[in-house]
Amino acid sequence: MKKIGDYACYYHNDGGIATIDFNEGLEEIGDYAFASNIALTTLKFPSSLKKIGNNAFSCYTEGNIQSVTFNEGLKIIGDYAFTGAYFKDTLTLPTTVTTIGAYCFANCTAITKFVFPKSLTSLGSNAFAGATGILSIDLDEGNTTFALKDDILYTKDMKTVVMCPSGRTEPVIIPEGTTKIGDYAFYMVDECQKYTLPSTLTAIGHDAFALCYGLRSFTIPDSVLTIGSNCFDRDEKMASIVFGKGIKTIPEYAFAECSSLTAIEIPSNIEHIEKEAFSGCSSLSSLTFNEGLKDIGDGAFYFYNSSSDEDVSVGTKAKLTSLVLPDSLTTLGKNCFASQDALTDVTFGSGLTNIGVSAFADCPLTSLSLSASNKKLSVENNILYDYSKTKAIFSLPNLQGSLNLPSTLTEIEP
Repeated sequence: MKKIGDYACYYHNDGGIATIDFNEGLEEIGDYAFASNIALTTLKFPSSLKKIGNNAFSCYTEGNIQSVTFNEGLKIIGDYAFTGAYFKDTLTLPTTVTTIGAYCFANCTAITKFVFPKSLTSLGSNAFAGATGILSIDLDEGNTTFALKDDILYTKDMKTVVMCPSGRTEPVIIPEGTTKIGDYAFYMVDECQKYTLPSTLTAIGHDAFALCYGLRSFTIPDSVLTIGSNCFDRDEKMASIVFGKGIKTIPEYAFAECSSLTAIEIPSNIEHIEKEAFSGCSSLSSLTFNEGLKDIGDGAFYFYNSSSDEDVSVGTKAKLTSLVLPDSLTTLGKNCFASQDALTDVTFGSGLTNIGVSAFADCPLTSLSLSASNKKLSVENNILYDYSKTKAIFSLPNLQGSLNLPSTLTEIEP
């Protein structure tokens, strides 16, 4: 038999397959072939095996595979292939392996050291996500694709940071000449608190510092032009962020659920804040916008409270009480400040033209101010209208007494 097919022995769980005797001549194990067989503890592959498929032995977080003998000649280990396995101590792959798939060894928490083979040319995204026991990594001599410096994996030219072991606690110093911190590079590096970044750095990839629970503060250098989505997502102890002068966009979910952030200043170089960039920042009490900002995306500062999402570790009441929007701002996305249940005062600038549905839903606003030079909107009796008063956009909550609407009104937004 040359191939074991996809899903051949999928999900036998704890009462299922405990041992497997692979025949010589086997070249490929298909996708999900032995996934969720949590009784498996030991694997020994034949010398003929060349490929292990996606999710072939994945058990997510509860696998019991403790010992595996990989064969020389193995070339490809697919996405999620050993997710949740309980490999112990040092894991060394055959020198012939060229490809490690995405999330291949995710949640393998008992690995303490990983040795990358000299033949490796492709390392999938977040291959070691949640493998929080890895304290060090090594790279076989002769590898022409990657380089290793101070236990951090780089591309061979040292231009891009590829991966840092999740268990690292020592300060990180990225050398001059490096231009990018790659996607997931420091994902779940829990205890490292200090990063020294080079003046040559221009880009930080998506999820690069996500779930870095020990990260207290971060300064983005002026040289950085872009940061990726979810870049600092769920860094729950981050209390301070300083934006450099090169960034124009804060992408979606970049600082979502950074629940220790108390004050944020958006500098004048930032033009766009994308959806849910700061959603769930439950300690936020001060928010300063400088002129230059053009739009704030859907749910950008949406507050998650305990009643709306019990799985999110945030406070029960928001702390932001007032808000002054710059004259340069033209667009507020839907739900952008929704559920900020301490927000009472908002001042709109002269350039605002578009306000999304429920932009201030569940905010106990008592004061609504609009720049006199705004020629797109108008305020009357605590109701915000378009300039010609044909459309009512939103009103303060709990309006009381008689309400006189303008005769020009033809539309009331939800």
